[in-house]
Amino acid sequence: MWAERGAVTTAELRIDAAGPADVQDIAAIYNSTLPPAPAGIAIPGMPRRMGLEEAQGWLRLHELSHRPLWVARSAGQAIAWLSHLGYFDRPGCEATAELAVYVARGWQGCGIGRQLVERAVAHALDGGYERLLAQIWSDNHASLALFSKAGFLPWGRLPGAVRIGARRCDMVILGMELRRDGAA
Repeated sequence: MWAERGAVTTAELRIDAAGPADVQDIAAIYNSTLPPAPAGIAIPGMPRRMGLEEAQGWLRLHELSHRPLWVARSAGQAIAWLSHLGYFDRPGCEATAELAVYVARGWQGCGIGRQLVERAVAHALDGGYERLLAQIWSDNHASLALFSKAGFLPWGRLPGAVRIGARRCDMVILGMELRRDGAA
């Protein structure tokens, strides 16, 4: 579906708010990032593939909570997305957003995730966010490096919180505090 690519420049990448026409692409990109599962075998803890109804619900949740969901395109093709999730969406936590980035296989390592995270950081204060965080599986070295290079710092670790079949890994929490003076 997606061919291998080199680095994608800012001029080549278009980032827009997701809309109903993007639901199929959101699901396809998410599903392309999942590890392959044996056909017909249910593995406890294995991430589920996202269906169209779930992707529509994901989009609706972002619309209702007024939190951005962006789709990145190159040459008109949706290749990645970034979600601003509410951090527990309870009173007192509305100034914190959790970022989730999904880049389609074949486009990973091309700088697209970096551009999406940089944009999220640049627009965070205008969106009312004072803190950004990312919760990343400890074996997802690419995402850990992406957020660390963007200036996110270790804020916590939940030992063994992620289970995939018989395997467990930690959930690493990286965060960034934002200030109006432009410093992060």
